[in-house]
Amino acid sequence: MSGLVQDFRYGARQLRKHGILTAVAVLTLALAIGANTAIFSVVRAVLLAPLPYADADRLMMIWGRNLSRGDREFPVSAGDYTDWKQKNDAFEDVAASFDNEVTLTGAGDPKLVIGYDFTSNYFNILHVAASLGRVFSEEEAQSSANVTVLSDKLWRTTFHSDPHILGKAVMLDAKSFTVIGVMPPEFNWPPQTELWMPLYISPAISGDYQHHYLRVLGRLKPGVSVEEAQARMNALEHQIASQQTQTDAGNETWVEPLRHHLSGDIRTPLMMLLGAVAVVLLIACVNIAGLMLARVASRRTELAVRVAIGASRNRLFQQYLAEGILLGGAGGALGIALALWCTRFLVAIFPNNVANVSIPRVEALPIDAPVLAFAFCITVSTALLFSAVPALHYGRVADTDALKESARTASSSHSVRVRRALVTAEVALSLLLLTAAGLIVKSFRHAYREDLGFRPERILGLEVFLPPNRYPDTQPQKRSAFIDGVSDSLRKLPGVQAVAATNFLPLTGFWGTTDFTIVV
Repeated sequence: MSGLVQDFRYGARQLRKHGILTAVAVLTLALAIGANTAIFSVVRAVLLAPLPYADADRLMMIWGRNLSRGDREFPVSAGDYTDWKQKNDAFEDVAASFDNEVTLTGAGDPKLVIGYDFTSNYFNILHVAASLGRVFSEEEAQSSANVTVLSDKLWRTTFHSDPHILGKAVMLDAKSFTVIGVMPPEFNWPPQTELWMPLYISPAISGDYQHHYLRVLGRLKPGVSVEEAQARMNALEHQIASQQTQTDAGNETWVEPLRHHLSGDIRTPLMMLLGAVAVVLLIACVNIAGLMLARVASRRTELAVRVAIGASRNRLFQQYLAEGILLGGAGGALGIALALWCTRFLVAIFPNNVANVSIPRVEALPIDAPVLAFAFCITVSTALLFSAVPALHYGRVADTDALKESARTASSSHSVRVRRALVTAEVALSLLLLTAAGLIVKSFRHAYREDLGFRPERILGLEVFLPPNRYPDTQPQKRSAFIDGVSDSLRKLPGVQAVAATNFLPLTGFWGTTDFTIVV
């Protein structure tokens, strides 16, 4: 231990002695380790962070699919869901939901709230319970009771963490709903949902195979794999399609792990980005190994003397590792600080205000214990990697030939060959990275120039959600009159050139379909 402490002290003096080289090496390591740490924080937040559900790997989304029509993923009908629930042998239970946006009034300014209707067994499948109060029961769902469960965020921001919120009434679409529970802070399913209401599939609608609006979640039975569940559900859906030929002909199912559903289309780009920064780290290691090899070459006489007076190869190797660990530790500490700064900007990768892309919503990228452990591991591994080259090279100095000029000449020749090999590796890795970067830039330019189908410049959007009790679907003239009045008022504002109305603004996540028939 005393020898190790001595090696660290001596290594620190050597690093201070060569201040410029040390500064360049530390800065190079900081950029490489910081980039890897920052990108890993993104990968962990999106792909690796544990889901707040028991046995989350058994939770599956179950979609409809019809490849003959080009439909790869769509919600299912109440009839399909009812048959799946009663006849499937792959899942312990399945539950249904659909989105239900409502207008919250009576708690400050009117607010659009993203809600979801859940069948009563949905929370049981997720194995979650309310942190305050309870979730709704099957009896409340069957009786269409006006009860709701709030998200922790809505409870804290809109209702100011009212400890007496249970039993109070809130106005949703001008209807009174009783609050019966508040969910834990980590519960955020589906993402961005702020409250939940009961959903009941009554016998009257359980035979409807035409309208597809339900999103189905299931928990696999123990021992059933995803592939096996996919095969069993396809067999069941084929059986249903043979009986419901007008609505389900050609239909199949798609069993998707919940983790995969949450990560969306960002998985492959993130893994590519992580691979790119890993190449940057390798380039940094090769670069610093070359610098250390050149610096150690100037210490041949010192090394020869140390060998001549009894220093072993292991002791020389330990000295180089001590210097490498000091250098890597300084670069790692600075790299973590750089990662903390970068994560604030990496959040912009996730366009939380654009809902029509399959990218998860991420509001923060914490540098937590697992991320710090990753940073520590790559720091130590990097230090060992770039220290091993000069240590192995100059540890070959022979005892008897340590002070001979011939030995130093041979050592110098071997050092040149090693440095040439390092330069070759560095150029090869750099070309690989530059090629990948060029392809990414080309893809970005292509996406940036993609025609959206409209010109977004100088356009402002306003979303209005009319309460259905005052503007029911059975009275479309009232909605038309409201829209005409608002449009006329907006046209009179200074600077307004044109006003138009539509049912769904682009890229807001809201969508609708209309059936039509082409007469030949």
